[in-house]
Amino acid sequence: MNHAKALTLALLAAVAICSIAVTVRADELEGRYRIVLLDGRVHEGTVTDTGDAYQIKNKGITVTIKKNQVSKLELLPADGQAAAAKRETAKESSTGRSPLDVSDDEIESIIGGLEIDEDELSAAVIDPAEALPTDEPRLAEMMRLAGPKAKTLLTDHFVFAYSSDKETAVRMAAKLEGVYRWVLRFEEILEIPKQRPDSRLEIFFFGTYDEFQAYADNDGGMPMGVLGFYYRDKHRSAFFDMHTWPPIARLLEQTKNPSIPYTERSRVANLVRRWSHHHNLEVVQHEAAHHIHFSAGVYNRRGLPPRWAVEGLATMFETPPNKSGGSLGAINHPRLFEFRRIYGPKGENIPDMKRFLIDDRMWQGGPSYCLGWAINQYLWKKHRAGYAKWMQSLAADEDVMSFEGGGKLQGAETDLTPKLKRFEDIFGVVDEKWEKDFKDYIASIQLLRSELPPELF
Repeated sequence: MNHAKALTLALLAAVAICSIAVTVRADELEGRYRIVLLDGRVHEGTVTDTGDAYQIKNKGITVTIKKNQVSKLELLPADGQAAAAKRETAKESSTGRSPLDVSDDEIESIIGGLEIDEDELSAAVIDPAEALPTDEPRLAEMMRLAGPKAKTLLTDHFVFAYSSDKETAVRMAAKLEGVYRWVLRFEEILEIPKQRPDSRLEIFFFGTYDEFQAYADNDGGMPMGVLGFYYRDKHRSAFFDMHTWPPIARLLEQTKNPSIPYTERSRVANLVRRWSHHHNLEVVQHEAAHHIHFSAGVYNRRGLPPRWAVEGLATMFETPPNKSGGSLGAINHPRLFEFRRIYGPKGENIPDMKRFLIDDRMWQGGPSYCLGWAINQYLWKKHRAGYAKWMQSLAADEDVMSFEGGGKLQGAETDLTPKLKRFEDIFGVVDEKWEKDFKDYIASIQLLRSELPPELF
C-alpha cells in the first residue's frame, strides 16, 4: 500500500529558489463560487484564479484573497436552482428512499456535523461508548520503535506514537477521526456490514523525515522517496511532517536567505507551504483510508480485492477534506489532471480495460492510480446500485492471505475467468460500449485548475 511519489531527489537537490518557475494563470472559473476563509469569513461571487491568489468580484467590488488564507472553494448552484434543490431534497427525504439514492449534495448535509474540534481532541474527552480499546503490548512495541522522544496520543479510534509537536499530531488525529467517521457513512450508504476493530488503529507520526525513514528502514524496508504507507501485514501506518522532507526543507531554508528579495521569498514560502499541506493530506488520507477500509469491514483484511478497487477507492478519500472530514463523491481534480495527462483528454490511451479490471499484473504503479480513481468515480456516480453490490461482494471475500512470513497468498485463484464473471454479472459486459460510456463520463468532468496543488517541481 505504498504511496510513492515519482520525484527524483537528485534533481530536487539542485533546485535553487531563483530557478523555481511558477506559471501564474489568470483563469476565470465558470459560475459563481463561495470562498470560505480560515477565520470563518465567507465571500461569494465570480472568481479568477491568478496562481497564488483568487480575485473574487461581487456587485462591482473585487477582493484579492491569498490561497493560504482559504479553507474551502465551492461552486454555488446556478441562480434559481438552490431553492429548488433544497425543496427536492426535502421532498425525496420523505419518500423512504434507499441510502443508495443519496446525492453528492446530500452527502455534505448528511455528514456535515462530523467535523472534529481539534481543541477538544485529547485523551481526556474520549467517548466511552465509541472508543476502541488499546492493545497495550503492541503500543509498547510502537513506543520502542518510535524512539526515546515519542509520546502517545489516544483518540476514539486511533493510538498515535508521535515525535512531532503535539499541535501537529492533534491536527493529524482530528483529520483521521473525520475520515474514519466518513468511512462508516460510506458503509451505511452502500449497505456494507460494519465491523468494529478489536483495538485502536496504530499510527506512527514522526516530527522529521529522518525519523520516518529510519523506522521504514528498520521495520519494513520501505524504499527511499515513499512519503507515507500502510503496512497491511503489520496493520500499522506511518507518516511524517511534510515540511521536513529534504527537498521541501531545503526550499524553506532558502526562503530565509536575506539576499533574495522579500517578495520572492514570501511567494515561494507560500507555494511551498500550500504544496506541503496538500500532499501531506493526500498521502495521509490515502494510506489511512487503506488502514480503515481493512479494519472497519470495507474489505476483508485477509481477502484479495482487485488492486484497482483498493487503490482507486483510497484515492476517493485523499482529496483535502471539507467540513465533513472526508471527500468521497467530490471530484479528485489532481487525479483527473493526471488521467488526462497520461491517458489523453478522452481516455484514448487507456490500457486493455477488461484485462486491467481482472488482472493485478496490469497495475503499473504511479500511472495506474488515476485510472483506479476514474473507474471508482464512474461506478460510484453512474452505477451506484451496482457499486453497492460490488463493494458488498468484496467485503464478503474469503481469507486468502497469510501474514506469516510477510503477507503471502494461500491458494489464491489464478484463473481470471471467475473474476471477469464477477464484475460483468454486476456491471454488464465490458465491451466497446461499456468502455465508451466510461471514457465519455470522465471526459465530461470539468477540471478545476484552482483545485490543483502548486507545481513546485
